[in-house]
Amino acid sequence: MVGRGHPKRHLNKQNLDISRHIEESPNAFNSSIHSRNLGSQNNFNSIQSNSNSASRNVLSHLSHVENIQQNARISSVGSQCTIFPRLPPAKIQQKVIVKTNVYALEITDRIVYRYDVRIEACSGKPHTANATKIDLCRGKQDPYRAKKCMLLIDMALRRYRQLNEFAYAYDLSSTLFTNQPLDLKEVSEITLWSSNVQELQQMFGGNVRISIHISECREYARSFHTTDFNSSITPNLLAQDHSLRQFYEILTNQHGLRSGLYFSFGYGRLYQEKDNNIKLKNGVKILTGVDKSVRFVEGNQSTGLVPALVLDEKKTPFFNEETLMNFAAEMYTPGVPNPSIPNLNGKKFHDFIHCTEPTIKGLRLLRSNNTKTFTANGLSKQPVMYLRNGRMPPLVEAYKRLGINIRPDLPAVVLKSRSGIGFFPFEILYVTPNQKVPDSKLRPDQRLTVMKNSVVAPHIRHDEIERHMEALNLSESTFNPILASFGIRISKSPMMVEANRRIPPQISYSPKCFINVAPDKDCNENVITNFFHSLCSTAEKRGITFNKKFKKKVCPNELEANIKKVVMESSGEKNFFMYVDDQQYTHDQLKLYEALYQVVTQHVKYSTVRNVSHSLENIVNKMNVKNFGHNYHTVPENYAIKRWLSTGNTLVIGYDVCHPEPQSAVERRLNLISTQPSVIGVSFSMIFFFFTHLLIKNEYFRYLLCNLFFYFNFSFNAAKEPETFIGDYAFHEPRQEQVTSSILEGRMFHILKLFHEMRSKLPTLIIITRDGVSEGQHKMVMVDELEALRAGIQNYADFYKKPKYKPKIVLLIAVKRHNKRFFIETKKGEIQNCLPGTVIDHTITRVDATEIFMQSHKVIKGTGKIPAYTILVNEANMEMDELQAFINALCYNHQIITSAVSLPEPIYQADEWAKRGRNNFRTIKQKLDKLPRKPNGKVDWDEVTNKLCYMDRRMEG
Repeated sequence: MVGRGHPKRHLNKQNLDISRHIEESPNAFNSSIHSRNLGSQNNFNSIQSNSNSASRNVLSHLSHVENIQQNARISSVGSQCTIFPRLPPAKIQQKVIVKTNVYALEITDRIVYRYDVRIEACSGKPHTANATKIDLCRGKQDPYRAKKCMLLIDMALRRYRQLNEFAYAYDLSSTLFTNQPLDLKEVSEITLWSSNVQELQQMFGGNVRISIHISECREYARSFHTTDFNSSITPNLLAQDHSLRQFYEILTNQHGLRSGLYFSFGYGRLYQEKDNNIKLKNGVKILTGVDKSVRFVEGNQSTGLVPALVLDEKKTPFFNEETLMNFAAEMYTPGVPNPSIPNLNGKKFHDFIHCTEPTIKGLRLLRSNNTKTFTANGLSKQPVMYLRNGRMPPLVEAYKRLGINIRPDLPAVVLKSRSGIGFFPFEILYVTPNQKVPDSKLRPDQRLTVMKNSVVAPHIRHDEIERHMEALNLSESTFNPILASFGIRISKSPMMVEANRRIPPQISYSPKCFINVAPDKDCNENVITNFFHSLCSTAEKRGITFNKKFKKKVCPNELEANIKKVVMESSGEKNFFMYVDDQQYTHDQLKLYEALYQVVTQHVKYSTVRNVSHSLENIVNKMNVKNFGHNYHTVPENYAIKRWLSTGNTLVIGYDVCHPEPQSAVERRLNLISTQPSVIGVSFSMIFFFFTHLLIKNEYFRYLLCNLFFYFNFSFNAAKEPETFIGDYAFHEPRQEQVTSSILEGRMFHILKLFHEMRSKLPTLIIITRDGVSEGQHKMVMVDELEALRAGIQNYADFYKKPKYKPKIVLLIAVKRHNKRFFIETKKGEIQNCLPGTVIDHTITRVDATEIFMQSHKVIKGTGKIPAYTILVNEANMEMDELQAFINALCYNHQIITSAVSLPEPIYQADEWAKRGRNNFRTIKQKLDKLPRKPNGKVDWDEVTNKLCYMDRRMEG
């Protein structure tokens, strides 16, 4: 498509520099509206009471490390932040044609003009005490406010557009793009009165003055060319600018939003309000939508470098838009047709509060005959009959005067504000539309339903992607005037890629290979007894010798006491406990006791025990690994042999962060201190001895199986086995994806110390694998986290007087939470998942970095999600084939099964350690009266870490 005298250009043939440098800002174009002890009594001090000596040793060590760090900290000021250049593709072993969900954009160069937008709604007489002004473009943007902003911009520009033909794209917040310059004399300030337009009156109420201000952009370039993409693809993360890419993303939203078929929620997320809704119980529904983004990709020989649209189907739970009375009734009486709230006398009132308040708190509500929404702060502790707002009459009487009868036995919704506390009865409140359900508010059955509906076969997902492309008018089936006005055309067919399929690594067993087992849940004691004997028999055949073993019935509330008793009676020995049941809370308790009493534990489901013939080997494998044994060796392709783990010269570290639910806006405004930490999970390639204990649970009793210090026979020195991964976790301030430097420096120092002690040498190559960060956070990882790890390395080198120690570092980012999908199409036209070993390393990959999509695992159910790997640092100069072979082999090193897991073992394990830390904290918090605090009142997360982590304790190795 050629337009208005501008030449048509392919992006790889002619590039223009951005006319003005645009500083990087992730939110610039927001397209969405948008103990170490044997006790666990009532506080941390009592928990630590039996292990003061161990704690002093740890604290002394940590203090020593801290002093070293202060004296040898490496400054990152002025350091380079350039990504390792893109490597050429790997050699093809088996060619596979893969279909993607990536659609190339064809760009005809146009100039785009950018403007700042401010929309204010004013009610009451100006300059009086009753006057209120709301800036609709500031603060947290939600779909309800976004709808208002979209309508207002359309109304403001409607008349102007009749006189001057132009196109615009709006981000639903504070940025407007046009394909022609605006005459700001006409549109700089547009005033609308809600009383003059019925649609506005419904949204804002009567007599509200709405001012729309449009001005030249102040923070960024006022205009740019649609093909000026140099700053978008530079490998220098400090100079990268995502503005152009975000413009494309906003532009491709416009038809779906303006047509009313979709609403925006979250960055790049669009959902359909009416079609394909799935009703769940308790006031929740599943909406279907898309996860959409634009990226610059390498392209093929005919297209060259191109921007491309990536679109995937997404299902997300939302609250129903309905009266709060019906909403609460559905929660309180689930599964009942036409539910209603019974009379809440006595205990029923408190039961109702307990059932509904966790969900209602934080919910955005709308009052009848009022257009303003508010966020509920909770429910009143007394019924409405005892409540009043300030000096007003009692609530029941006040609303009766207004002709509204309210139930006196119900609680009221509480609104806290600077002016005080207000109470609102259920009868006048509505749940506003398009509110996403936080994961913490989903009940187990709801969460299961969402998961089941999200797991769809490849051909269904493929068809849904195509359906959404048409519904958003992005598929060329019909003319899209908005895209055309900006010189954009989207390819009708997704990009096809000539992928590679790598051969899997080999699995090698030692002649004295050993495996251990563990039992599971419930009722029949004969089942448990048979399982116990099978477990012991299998373990002994694998070369495991038990010094002492027994099983025992344990009542639910006596689990901790029994573990404590065994540990105290066998002081200094290595113990292992296995527990069998089907309860999640038992698992959490067991893992907490593992951390507190430094014993190995294993939790097995009873359903597994009943069908143990199919899973005994896996249980044994897991038992062996838990006790620091090694089940098999992984032999990678020849490309990776030279630097594989078995050489003993390579250290692989994986780390991840597990965040709690964010605080509510009200909690932030009230400056409440969060008591939910972020958890850092760390895993690294090392070796430990192992010990064993077993536990089993019944609906009424739990069975405790104990093995006191046994010996294992195997063919290698466990203290130096380089392919075994161990790990730990640490706590830090909540909601900080950037891991604090002190934690990373200290852990790097400690990891090298362990490596040196066990191998009598230091690694020459350190491969760092980081999970859970988006592309926009790569700069944070390189500038902050990598420098902290380098500081830890330098600190260890200085402390042990090895000034010349400079290991090569490879930094690898692994991500599964992306929206790229890959399919293979059979000769019969059937859409299927890719096969294990499939690798895509060109065409749809990033231009500015080495990016690899590699599926090592076999997809069991649904549509596969192939992990994306990005190489940010490659000081070892590993080539593409070596990198892929190395990563693929790490996925086969899980030890419990010989098939591959979806992510490399250090990343997979780090994620599990982060979950373990979170669950242990949640469980111990339920047992304690208070958490350790700093003088400023904040939680002392370092102290929490010292009491719950494994570092420098028996369980570490």
